[in-house]
This record gives sequence, C-alpha cells and structure tokens, in this order.
Amino acid sequence: MGDDNFTTTTEFILVGLSSDRKTQILLFVLVLLMYIFTLLGNLGVIVLVRVDSHLHTPMYFFLSHLSSVEIGFITSTVPQMLNHLLTGRGELSLVRCALQMYMTLALGSVEAILLGIMAYDRYLAVCHPLVYASAMGKWRQFQLASACWLAGFIIAAICVSITFQHPFCGSCCIDHFVCEIPMVLKLACNDARVTRHIIVMFAGIVILGPFSVILTSYGHILFSVLQMRSAAGLRKAFFTCSSHLIVVTLFYGTIIFVYIRPQSGTSPENEKQMAVFYLMVTPLLNPLIYTLRNKDVHVAMAKARETAAEFLAELRQLSADCNFGEHLEDALRDHFVRTHSGAPSPRLPKRGPLSPNLRPRKPRRHLYRPLRRSGLPRPQHSNPDAQQGYKSKSSSDPPRSRWFQKSSVRVTNTFSIRWPER
Repeated sequence: MGDDNFTTTTEFILVGLSSDRKTQILLFVLVLLMYIFTLLGNLGVIVLVRVDSHLHTPMYFFLSHLSSVEIGFITSTVPQMLNHLLTGRGELSLVRCALQMYMTLALGSVEAILLGIMAYDRYLAVCHPLVYASAMGKWRQFQLASACWLAGFIIAAICVSITFQHPFCGSCCIDHFVCEIPMVLKLACNDARVTRHIIVMFAGIVILGPFSVILTSYGHILFSVLQMRSAAGLRKAFFTCSSHLIVVTLFYGTIIFVYIRPQSGTSPENEKQMAVFYLMVTPLLNPLIYTLRNKDVHVAMAKARETAAEFLAELRQLSADCNFGEHLEDALRDHFVRTHSGAPSPRLPKRGPLSPNLRPRKPRRHLYRPLRRSGLPRPQHSNPDAQQGYKSKSSSDPPRSRWFQKSSVRVTNTFSIRWPER
C-alpha cells in the first residue's frame, strides 16, 4: 500500500483489561489497593534506609534505588489505567502514548539492570568478603547506580524514537491497557521488521544479560553455602535465594514472553496477563521479598516504631500541659462575641523608638593606638622592677599577642600606669 493511500492518526484507543462495567469497578478497587500498598512499601524502604545509619551499606543503597524505580515504574502506568477503569474512556494522544512508553521502558530497563547489580553485590559479599569493602566503596556504588539509570534512559530513547518514525493508520485501537512497543508496532502501516529486530536486540541486552548474571551469582552463592556444612545456614540461604529467584524469574520471564518471544500466534489476553505481572505484581512483591526475612530491617523498623511512639507521647503530654483545645475554644468564642457585638478587638500597642540606652553602640577604636602615630612619649610604669621584669622576656614566657607587641601601653602586673610629665 502506498504512502498516499492512508492518513496518519494522532490518537490511540486502549481497549483495557475488560469491557464489562462491573468487572471494571472491581478491577479499579483491586488495582487501587495494589498501587497504594506498593507506594507505601517502597516509600517505607526508602525512609528506613535514609534514617537508620546501620542500613547505610551497598545492599540497602541499591535496594533504595530499586524502590525508587518501582515507584516511578508503577506510577507511569497505573494512574492512567485507573482513570480508564473508572471512566471507561481509553483515548490517548500520540504524545501521551509516547511519553508513557518512554517512562515505562526506561524504568523497566533500569530495574532489569539494577537487579543484576544487586545479585553481583550479594555474590561479592558472600563469596569474597575480604575484598568486598574495597570493591564496593561509595564511589563504586555511585558509578554502578548512575550507569543503571543512564543506560536505561538512553536505550528507551532509542527504542521509542525508532518506533514513532513509522506512520500509524486505521482505527489505531490497541488491545492492551498501556502503550507498549510490541502492541504499537502492530499498527504501523509500513514495514516494521527492522525496528522489531532492533527492539529484540536491545531487549536481549537489557533482559538476558542481567538475568544470566543473576543466575550465575546465586549459583556461586549456593555452592559456597553448601560447603559450610551448616543446616541452619543452608536452610536460611535456601529460603532467601529461592524467594529472590522466584520474583526475578517472574519479572524476567514475563518480559521475555512479551518482548523477545515471536509475536506471531500470541493472543492479546495472554499479553495482558503477562504485563500485569511485571507492571504491578513485581513492584508490590519486591519490597516484601527483600526485607521480609532481613534482621537489619526488622531492627530498624522496631527503632522507628519506638521513636514514633515516644514522639506521639511527648506531643500528647505537651498538648495536655498547654491545653491547646481549651485556649483555642476560648479564642474562637471571644472572636465570635466581638464580631457580633461590634466591640473593637484588642490590639497590641505600637512599638515606639528605642531609648538611647537600648540603641546599639558603635564600635570604638582603641584609645591608646593613636599615641604612637602622634609622637607622644610612651607611658612609664610606676614600678620600675615590674617594668624591667616585663621587658626581660625569658624562654619560658608565653609568646605575646600582636596587640601587646604593637600597643603603646605597657601593662604591669599591678595594672597601674604613670604618664610622664611633659
């Protein structure tokens, strides 16, 4: 079909998860609860890491970055999805669709790379504890975190820019609840095979690379734990690694199904179900999985609860001592009476000028410093012995200050000064 036989569209229509109104209301409540719990969980992790000094370690540094990514990742899709479920309208302009696609792809790429770095950090901590402190210093943590964010946003910019170079025609109805590259490319009017190959290549780098690092790191960790021959340590390592691997496999597996697996033969309903897992379920589970069996986080949460309880107790005691409620009630009653009775409200007296005694003094220059410049003779001490003793400076005397060396007045031990007669 030639380029002059179709018109380019400027708006997309999202079908959503369901077209039934009752199902939409039920999904709205469920998605809203998941969104609120995800925000609270990830914000709680960020606040704990920032407040508690015992959590200022590389593991929790990367975990706080992961929580920040999860908040942005779920916020880039869920508010628009809630609006669609509540109003039943799924229209999106071309700019809004491109912006949502860019933020979702960028933050998803950052999360995929960051999970691989976190697994490598655990590998160094368990298998190489002697070099862990030097290998994971603060500067190295900053470099790795910055590389994650930079790589994710650059890859997303490239993929989105080559996707929207194609013209879109027809009804432009996307059988999905978010704007994603595989679904949008299906609406392209011209040949998009080269773009699909480029998208698959970047997806392989972002997904398969960190996923292989995660599997290799956890394999080495399990091998090191098995050599300890400790039943308790083996059990703890097994539960920790298995929970982490379940969430990681859920995240990477669903993304591989959508972005790397061939699109021919896949139904839109399966793609929607896979997208729900990596867009909403994984951000909800990550803070629980990484902090549920962590003793450091439990101790930090206990300290935070104690601090909050003490603050609330002091606040209640302060309000009880000051009687804020009674004073506020009296002030409101007096204001109401004055307003309706026409009586003038009491005003504070105006502040008059300051008295001369309260005005700030100007800094005075030293009285004895001009003596040297005017040529007047130096004052002589009333006690010649004290003057001679003062002039004979021994090695044990403390060094004089600059003021005593340049001043025209010699202070004796009796603080008496005799002015010479002229």
